[in-house]
Amino acid sequence: MKKIILAVPAFALLVSSLALTGCGENGKSDKDTVSNVRKETAAHTATTNIAFVNMDTVYSQYTLAKELNAESEKYATDHQRWANNQQQSLQNSLNKLQQKVQAGQMTQTAAEEEYNQIMRRGQTLDAEGQRRATATQELIAANAKRVQDSIHNYLVDFNAENKFDAILSTDMTSPVLIYNPALDITDQVVKGLNARYKAPAKEEPKNEEKTADKK
Repeated sequence: MKKIILAVPAFALLVSSLALTGCGENGKSDKDTVSNVRKETAAHTATTNIAFVNMDTVYSQYTLAKELNAESEKYATDHQRWANNQQQSLQNSLNKLQQKVQAGQMTQTAAEEEYNQIMRRGQTLDAEGQRRATATQELIAANAKRVQDSIHNYLVDFNAENKFDAILSTDMTSPVLIYNPALDITDQVVKGLNARYKAPAKEEPKNEEKTADKK
């Protein structure tokens, strides 16, 4: 039987492992009224003023992130305990079977039947463990997005008044948290690239090939 392990990926640098334990309907905490619909920033006259946010500090001190982190740790711990208990139970069953066989208390046929029953139980638990692991991963991803959207939406409102051209993050995996759309030069760059690009000219057939065509 495969070893039962619940793969619970850590959301360590952001919100650690996030889960929905203790949340209300539709996976939304009763304490969280943040909408998951991301807001769009409005452009304003660029003055090239830039600020930064230490995201480690935000995630460690933001109440919503701390609450979800604590819920997640409990959720992950409970499921890991379940997996360990089921694995130990199966191992105990195998050990008892082996002891009975060695003591001559069972026929070969009876021992094989009991062994097969244990293996079938193990397969069922493997499937259940995978289901729990998948559910945990989905909950972690959903809650990570809730926290990120909450921060993003606050920064949109915050910047409507402060009008920074860019707010940077100390987390280099996503260094720009919000930016002034007026600074976006993507269209100009694409147009310039396409204007500069020249398709290679098609090569004319070699003289030998032309001669061969005429024959």
